[in-house]
Amino acid sequence: MSLRETCAWAEAGGIARLSDPSLLERLCKAAPWLGDIVAALIAEQTKVPAGRWSGYRLRVLDGTSICQPGADRTTWRLHVGYDLATAQVDQLELTDIHGAENLQRLTYAPGNIVLADRYYARPRNLRPVIDAGADFIVRTGWNSLRLLQTNGEPFDLFAALAAQQEQEGELRSVSTKA
Repeated sequence: MSLRETCAWAEAGGIARLSDPSLLERLCKAAPWLGDIVAALIAEQTKVPAGRWSGYRLRVLDGTSICQPGADRTTWRLHVGYDLATAQVDQLELTDIHGAENLQRLTYAPGNIVLADRYYARPRNLRPVIDAGADFIVRTGWNSLRLLQTNGEPFDLFAALAAQQEQEGELRSVSTKA
């Protein structure tokens, strides 16, 4: 809802009577309080044991742009880590416009599999995941990463696809130069 709609809803429900500029002023002053609430909710969620599939913890990372009222471009970015097994947010970070989306925003452990969009498919973003002993699944373009075989030789994606006999398959001898 817009601020005006929120004020009308609050008045109709007998909750409060205030103007939209007053609500905006109160919301701006409430940032530390809202931050404390979000931190407490995340701290409470960390007490829930992480769910696992076949011994792996599946996590998703994504970011979203937030614009302040009247802005014509991104003002902040909210980076969210989400645990698929527990269906809960497990990490949050709010940055200004310069806080780029990257995999370095989460912490990792062996047994984690991180799912991320193609923006994260860059060697410098994948390195912290690899260094932590975790794995990743990222969507990528065919030439976004230099793919190598485990022996260091270049991996020919198109040749591997052409040689594929079944509709589905798996190759374990591919790595990225990160």
